[in-house]
Amino acid sequence: MIQISAAGNTMAPCWIVLEELGYTVTTQHIKDREIWIAQRQEEKLQANDPCTLLGLAKLVEVRGKDWRASDEKIAEFLKRFYGAG
Repeated sequence: MIQISAAGNTMAPCWIVLEELGYTVTTQHIKDREIWIAQRQEEKLQANDPCTLLGLAKLVEVRGKDWRASDEKIAEFLKRFYGAG
């Protein structure tokens, strides 16, 4: 079994994987925020950290341009995890 928690020691491995997937990873500082950016061909992903950025890369890999969820799936998500709906 592998058990990983998102923490400081997962940031570098996530950056390595993004680069191995062909993304160029950079950061920008806007006001007091650090924005992580991964670019590859026609893709530009932005997140608060490399782990979240890798999650977005996987989302694009699996769902492509149709990455958005339907209204029904959003409602299902809200009900399941937030008790809403």
